Amino acid sequence: MKTCPVCGARMEDAQNLCPDCGADYVEAVVNDITSVAGEDPRLMLASLEEGLAGLDSVPQPAMGDTVRKMTPALCAAALVFCLLAGVATGANFFYLLAVVVLVPLVMALLARMQGKLRLSAGEVVVRAAARVFAEDAASVRERFAQRPEVLERLDAMQQRLDEALAQQAAGHARNRRKVIVIAAVVLAVCSAGAGALAVRNHAARRAEAAYAAQPEWIKLRDSYLASAPGDEYGDKDLRLGVVRAMLEADETAEAEAFFFAHSQGNVGDADCALLIARRYREKKDAAALGAFTDKVKLRYDSDTRKVKSLK
Repeated sequence: MKTCPVCGARMEDAQNLCPDCGADYVEAVVNDITSVAGEDPRLMLASLEEGLAGLDSVPQPAMGDTVRKMTPALCAAALVFCLLAGVATGANFFYLLAVVVLVPLVMALLARMQGKLRLSAGEVVVRAAARVFAEDAASVRERFAQRPEVLERLDAMQQRLDEALAQQAAGHARNRRKVIVIAAVVLAVCSAGAGALAVRNHAARRAEAAYAAQPEWIKLRDSYLASAPGDEYGDKDLRLGVVRAMLEADETAEAEAFFFAHSQGNVGDADCALLIARRYREKKDAAALGAFTDKVKLRYDSDTRKVKSLK
């Protein structure tokens, strides 16, 4: 025999429905147990503590996890550096690097705007536990608001959860300091390299500008001297052009020096010698003309005599 949990009537063990009130025996027993358990917070607190049991073994954030969080800041710093280095050095290479850096920066910012934060494995566990605990603990607090011992245990569990969150934050802080030190060293090395390149390029630009301001005869002379030996018939016009430019700049001494060093004895040396000799005649500088013609010894004797006849 068994007793109906609803009305207290006696009923056979094989019966499921009470003959007096018609209640379902099994359902009534379950409801009775649930109502009794609902008045006892121990099961609920034990369930909450069980959910927080794994917080002690949660892994700390790895360096890569912290770097992913710092991607926007790191990429922004790299972008600024590349742009400044490009302006300072004038090297297009840095602008290409800036484009490369801009891609992950934009992707990271879009992900952050959409709320897609990449969490470490430990953070996932801790945040999930915090979310579940917040939902369940709120109902327990409301239900047993008059039970100080229940609230005290809930506060202890909340403190434990806060400590786990703080440990994750502290792990990221430690990693962040290491990343900042490494980034600072890399930035210092790159800045030194970019600075050296900027100084070299600036000096090269200044030298180029200074050379561009040189007289035309200097450029022609240097161009001839820098060119590889070629066809002596073709070089004849180049040598003649250098001598003519020197004379137009009234650099007769330079014209003579160039003539004796590069033209005399080669094809076309008579044309160059005649230009110099005639310039002395135009200036009525007989002494200089005589000194020049005395030293002239051209490829062909007939050309030599022609030049000497001018004095």
